[in-house]
Amino acid sequence: MRLATSLVLTLAILPALAAPPAVADDGGQMYGKKCLACHGLDGAGDKPLGKKVGAPDLRRSTLSQAEMERIIAEGKGKMLPYRDKLSPEQIAAIAAHVKTALASPKAEGGPPAPAR
Repeated sequence: MRLATSLVLTLAILPALAAPPAVADDGGQMYGKKCLACHGLDGAGDKPLGKKVGAPDLRRSTLSQAEMERIIAEGKGKMLPYRDKLSPEQIAAIAAHVKTALASPKAEGGPPAPAR
């Protein structure tokens, strides 16, 4: 009986001891694999291929996390969709990377554009 209880507890604890997936790193890594060629390391979109296809400057993006995820999944303009190539979690991680590591704080909270 004691052995069975110990075995059950051990089996219950083992998954918790396993290393969690590196989700925080995945966004940057996946960005490097899937987005870098057009958007560049800093997100400026000024790589030769990015200029050719009209990649936007992600540093100036005012898109929400959900909007970015939708564009990554569905594609936009000449950007191909990644829905069938990446999991929803990977897509969310890339969008989070763009929002936190690349997008300028001024893009979302900057002063309003002058009226014309």
